[in-house]
Amino acid sequence: MRPSGPAVVEYRNPWFRVRRQTYVDALGRHHDYHYVDKADSVLVVPRTEDGQYVMVGCERPTFPGHRGVEFPQGGVEDGETVEAAALRELAEETGWAGAAPRRLGVLQEAAGFANASAHVVAVTARRRAVRRGEEAFEAGLRPLLVSGEEIGALVSRGAVRDAATLAACFLLHVSAG
Repeated sequence: MRPSGPAVVEYRNPWFRVRRQTYVDALGRHHDYHYVDKADSVLVVPRTEDGQYVMVGCERPTFPGHRGVEFPQGGVEDGETVEAAALRELAEETGWAGAAPRRLGVLQEAAGFANASAHVVAVTARRRAVRRGEEAFEAGLRPLLVSGEEIGALVSRGAVRDAATLAACFLLHVSAG
């Protein structure tokens, strides 16, 4: 399939755009395809020096009534490095400071309908009073300290459903050797 002309923005908000792109297939037929166009994001895997992970409990508007558990995550701002975004998101969402960022991998968040990637970054979490973010959504986040075994239990009972967090758990597992 090849595009036939530029993509058209059908919808826009501060976080993403929905674009419509027309493609031509091998038989010469035209097909419209809609996708979400947004900036890349970062997912932070913060581990304390004593081996606990810092996660957040949150309720997403898309799944009302489910209070899930996720690793901190958010957008990479213009001109910001992935590592700096990881440290900022950790502080904004949990109040923890981070150090020694290390990239674990990159995820295509929803390759079938979005063009954004999530950069997974492991950091050392250091308990230090850092000012949390003031975004409305971040006000409802609850920082949690969990062991590796507890993450497995949270996954098993359905508390961790976020695809990026689940994929980050896998990247963490394979990077450990």
